[in-house]
Amino acid sequence: QAGVARRRLVRKMTDESVALAAARYALGASLAVVASEFGVHQRTLAREFAQAGVAIRPRRGWCR
Repeated sequence: QAGVARRRLVRKMTDESVALAAARYALGASLAVVASEFGVHQRTLAREFAQAGVAIRPRRGWCR
């Protein structure tokens, strides 16, 4: 509306890299570790996993 061009959304990971990350995650690495290895933010990796149908393990924490 203000005449400012929007940024084009560029995907940070390819389908192949998501599959490799999912395999690493399935072996037990944490989301943070896998995200760091692939050079993306944890939220980016979680979003890519959700789109690919990869289940995210619950976070460890206090049991109440």
